[in-house]
Amino acid sequence: MDFVEVSPSHEDLVHDIAFDFYGKRFATCSSDKHIKIWTLDEEKDTWTSYDIPRAHQNSIWRLSWANPEYGQLLASCSDDNTICLWEEQESTTVADSSQDRWKKVKLASHKRSVNDVKFCHRSLGLKLASACADGYLRIYEALDIFDINKWDLMIEYQVEDTSMFETNNSQKKRISSEHGLTCIAWNDCPFEPAKIAVGGYSKIARVLSLEKNTLKEECELGEHNNPVHDIAWAPAMGRSYHLIATASRESTFRIHKLNRKEDGSLEYVSTQSVESTTKSNVWRVTWNATGTVLATSAEDGTLSLWRRDFAGAWINVQNIPSGVQQKMMHYYQNP
Repeated sequence: MDFVEVSPSHEDLVHDIAFDFYGKRFATCSSDKHIKIWTLDEEKDTWTSYDIPRAHQNSIWRLSWANPEYGQLLASCSDDNTICLWEEQESTTVADSSQDRWKKVKLASHKRSVNDVKFCHRSLGLKLASACADGYLRIYEALDIFDINKWDLMIEYQVEDTSMFETNNSQKKRISSEHGLTCIAWNDCPFEPAKIAVGGYSKIARVLSLEKNTLKEECELGEHNNPVHDIAWAPAMGRSYHLIATASRESTFRIHKLNRKEDGSLEYVSTQSVESTTKSNVWRVTWNATGTVLATSAEDGTLSLWRRDFAGAWINVQNIPSGVQQKMMHYYQNP
């Protein structure tokens, strides 16, 4: 497997990288408050970048591309309590600056850091979900897909209680969480009811169902030893069940199995804990397009690929070391 190092790089820690639908363009974000858009020149087999300086007022955590049916639309979220939407202007030329090339719209209804943001599958329309440090899951909907200035906050649902005490009602017990939600993942199957998985500092991941502009909690995915740092919902691709992977910055990651019920809801079945081959803490998880291979990224910079064998166990099929372990140690010692 060949790798290409792209430049110019960011001036601080890179928090996220997101490829578009076709895989010919990707975006990166960093604590340097910049967003870089990279485009593949297929003739020269090189990547060129457009820099969006001062995209936010603070560190930028996550990025998400919308389906190309809605144009070149990118969402970013930040520690400055905002979401920014970036739409590429088709009328601009290559020589134009990034500020002219990318139109910016800000969503500022959050009270604390926005830790993750994700567009839903095109079958649900143009909707955007956000996970916030205040414990709320918010879902926005575009009122006019031809005008990104018009967004409606259709749902604001408290998943975790950040008031640092437990509350009870007749149906459930909401667990307190100091820093709220950290990650979200949509179910991208277009033939099922809309569902979304969330994780946070309560150390519990949950699955919620979107029904008639309301959210309903369906099941929990079990408690982790640390806050859930990343979550990824595997494409179903004809399976009779769902798989959701979670990472909680420990040496093991988890793969949760959920069965479909006759009424369309999901039922938690089991969890498999898999040990990282390098014993390093796993930060990020993501699936391939068919949901058969899981990629994990560890603290030592190792990228690992996992596939399930005939006995149902997840085996490591490849490790790709990055050689950044010394750089990470330097970062932790000199933040």
